[in-house]
Amino acid sequence: MKVTRRRAVIAACVALFLAAFFALGAVSHSTPASSTAAVATGSVGAVPSSMWYWTMAVSPSDPNVLVVGSASGLYRSEDGGKSWAPVGPKAFNATSVVQSGNELIAAGGKLGALSSAITRVGQARQAPVGPLLIASSSDGGKTWALLHPSGLPNTSVQALANGTGSTASTLYAVLTNGKLYSSTDGAKSFKLVSPKLGIPPWAIASTANGFVGGDMDTGGYASPNVSGWAKAKYRDAKGGLMVMEYAVQPNDPKHVLMSAFGVEGSTDGGKTWSPVLKSTVMFGPVAWAASSPNTAYAVGFDSSVWRTDDGGKTWKKVG
Repeated sequence: MKVTRRRAVIAACVALFLAAFFALGAVSHSTPASSTAAVATGSVGAVPSSMWYWTMAVSPSDPNVLVVGSASGLYRSEDGGKSWAPVGPKAFNATSVVQSGNELIAAGGKLGALSSAITRVGQARQAPVGPLLIASSSDGGKTWALLHPSGLPNTSVQALANGTGSTASTLYAVLTNGKLYSSTDGAKSFKLVSPKLGIPPWAIASTANGFVGGDMDTGGYASPNVSGWAKAKYRDAKGGLMVMEYAVQPNDPKHVLMSAFGVEGSTDGGKTWSPVLKSTVMFGPVAWAASSPNTAYAVGFDSSVWRTDDGGKTWKKVG
């Protein structure tokens, strides 16, 4: 009974958090999405409740092994998102998880007992600035080892991103203070790329055209080299500017998925976007499977998990 009551309290707290969050203005005015996209309903899946879902990565060797990063830490699934188990460090606001070579790298910050998952800074939102927490796994997310990389200050990470093409071995890290760092040795060491990213620190990805970035309040941006950003011509499915997370297809850096309300897709490296999974539900984590390049997953804030096996053309709810 105590466990059941505790779960009910947690679920109620999450519901109140999201209700308050939407009341702040995250939900924009409704506008119809393209009728060519798949449609996501509000049915509930199996991802454990959390104040915030940030990120996701797929095991380098198994397209059915997933790791989701949330304000409640890391969760792992061995059956394509049907069931989950907590893994990794405790008190971890896991804002980003990526594949780096044969390892998974998770980064974010230490989250205190009374901390909020997100905070507002000016016109935008981000994870709270706090102590750095970064870990790696060489067994598909079963076990995690804390890292203490040289060159990276003790400040929480907002987003990680893999390079593409000639920079495929490079790992980029955007800190919550807006600084951009890079690593070429699997997060063992980092060097400063830019003392100021130039856009709100939230989401970033390397594509065939350079970089795309964005956040849930001011929208999307594009840059050839992260030294200057141009505003992207993009509206989400509700007519707003929300950008949540990016995922670049492993074998085609022009093909990018972006979560917002549902999931958007781009086939030109982020220049233009169109809905591939329509929904009035806000989506967060999205990731491709390197060992099965046409397979990708997306997670909605209603805890639903969705999968595509045809490069994003069609999606089905998992479980």
